[in-house]
Amino acid sequence: MKSRSARHLAVLALLLGALPAAARAQSPHRVIDIDEDVPLYDTPSDSIAAIKTAAKAAKARDYRVVISLEDRKLWVVQKTDTLLSAPVGVGTGARLRHERKLWIFKTPRGVRTVLGKKTDPVWIPPEWSYVEVAKKHGLKVGEIPRRGVRLSDGRLLTVRDSVVGVEEADGTFTPNSLEEHIVYDNTLFIPPLYSKNRRIEGELGKYALDTGDGYMLHGTPYEDSVGQRSSHGCIRLKDDDIQWLYDNVPVGTKVYIF
Repeated sequence: MKSRSARHLAVLALLLGALPAAARAQSPHRVIDIDEDVPLYDTPSDSIAAIKTAAKAAKARDYRVVISLEDRKLWVVQKTDTLLSAPVGVGTGARLRHERKLWIFKTPRGVRTVLGKKTDPVWIPPEWSYVEVAKKHGLKVGEIPRRGVRLSDGRLLTVRDSVVGVEEADGTFTPNSLEEHIVYDNTLFIPPLYSKNRRIEGELGKYALDTGDGYMLHGTPYEDSVGQRSSHGCIRLKDDDIQWLYDNVPVGTKVYIF
């Protein structure tokens, strides 16, 4: 019986055999942002989903986006013609635990659809983003309820006019920087979703294609991460490539990820 990797490569060869020679040329990408021990296929269903999706992409003749997580490559294909070939950054597959929660940062395999397109997308960091930073720096994680949080020095950490800041005993309010994490008493506080502190501009590049469930094809200010297993699940592209997708891939286009 063939190994998972061998079966996957056999189907990948079938798919690439339907593409022009230019799309078959592959350059190896060294993994630099993730432990080599993290498997690309960590469950049997991953392997099966990859094979089935690659087979569907090979048989399709509609205008489509095809993404190989193993090769970290994207193709835009119409019938058997390749219109774009580009490197992509994909999910690391890493795991993050906090209390009873577990996050697995993988790009989901399967057939998705471009549901919408955005210019200058704003990132609303999920809870895991703050947990990840806190663990890295040995900090606890806290939240800021509507009533605020009383700090050890007696000041109140609260929100005014959608900005997180500290209120002194005399009522004076000092806002926190929107560019920095909120850290007091050895605790990294997660800004409320409605606050301006929870909105980060530029992190997703100039353009994004939304495929639902929080997964997007988007740009990145960290172009060195493109071509690597480097994201938390989204597909990262270089500026020119994501702009091409934004200009040329209509809403409703199928996206085959395997």
